[in-house]
Amino acid sequence: MAKQKNATTLVELQENILDSPEPIAEQSAETSSAESVSALEAGYTKQQFLGSAKYAAYKDVLNALLEDEETYTTEQVNHLLKEFLQKEAE
Repeated sequence: MAKQKNATTLVELQENILDSPEPIAEQSAETSSAESVSALEAGYTKQQFLGSAKYAAYKDVLNALLEDEETYTTEQVNHLLKEFLQKEAE
């Protein structure tokens, strides 16, 4: 019974990931605000998302969904994950 109380369901993980706007990587204190905005608009690489603790539960899914040479914002990745997780199995 202890395992049931400690187990996190997929739905709880989904809600936590998709509803949380936490940043993946911290900006350096030396970065100007204009550079910060540019960095946020540019997004993160597939490897950065795969290494993120926030997206650890979705590592395999992200590995399949994201392209190696592309960059993504957290909003884009959240949208891709939501679409994938809500998709009906064939």
